[in-house]
Amino acid sequence: MSTSARTESKAYELVEAAEKRLKAFVMPLIGSKDAKYEDAAELYQKAGNAFKVSKNFQEAGDAFKNAAGCFQKISSQHEAATAFQEAGNAYKKVDSAQAVAMLQLTIDILSDLGRFSQVAKHHKDIGEMLEAEENFEGACEHLQLAADFYQGEDSTSSANQCLLKVANLSAQLGRLERAITIFDEVATAALDNNLLKWSVKDYFQRALFCQLAGGDEASFAKARAKLEQYEGMDPSFSDSREAKLVKDLLVACEAFDAEQLTQAVFEYDQISKLDSWKTSMLLKVKQALKEGGDSLT
Repeated sequence: MSTSARTESKAYELVEAAEKRLKAFVMPLIGSKDAKYEDAAELYQKAGNAFKVSKNFQEAGDAFKNAAGCFQKISSQHEAATAFQEAGNAYKKVDSAQAVAMLQLTIDILSDLGRFSQVAKHHKDIGEMLEAEENFEGACEHLQLAADFYQGEDSTSSANQCLLKVANLSAQLGRLERAITIFDEVATAALDNNLLKWSVKDYFQRALFCQLAGGDEASFAKARAKLEQYEGMDPSFSDSREAKLVKDLLVACEAFDAEQLTQAVFEYDQISKLDSWKTSMLLKVKQALKEGGDSLT
């Protein structure tokens, strides 16, 4: 029998021992119900760890979940939260829905305990899991909650990381105004921070891409006004490559010239590679220009 198989076999024995301990009769005045649940919880945790070693993550998650249930029976809330978190981490490998459920139980307990930094982290973890599954609605919800909790704990940098994800996802969902508002807020805050100033040009450019993605003359006019606003907020933005691209795009958009837009993007990308999000937004702009150009002919 391989080492992994022996470890898994031992894990099942521990689960069986935990179940027997829970069924054991406790003599009044002699035994303690709390001790029964404490012992079972310890056995379930050991089983969970053994299942993890043998890479049986479904059983590992089940064992940690059972441990959490035992801790809740004796009102050991901190230990229950830790066990639910372990269950969630194990389920991540095999069943994201169960993982989210376990992390939500963790969040509920930690909220009652006032552990808001940890609450924020778990909301962020759930958001990123849902994002990976392209559940952008759910991802936005949890990442926004993470940002709110981080802000409440004065963890501005962590809050902004979550907000930027919300902005990117909102744009992909077509909620362009929401995305622009977030990029504006994060950029404005970054201008007052010497360590974050270098990111402002990127946030401005993202906001302007969202504005252009509106795809009509009103959106282009707003983009031009936004560009002037940003140049006033940060004079160095005006001569940046990020701003130059936006200016070239504006000329193409106002002429409904998709080929001119493509050329501007190509020239920029030769030096500064566009990430997948920016590329997707520019494709939306290009499609809008083609449709708008067709309607003019």
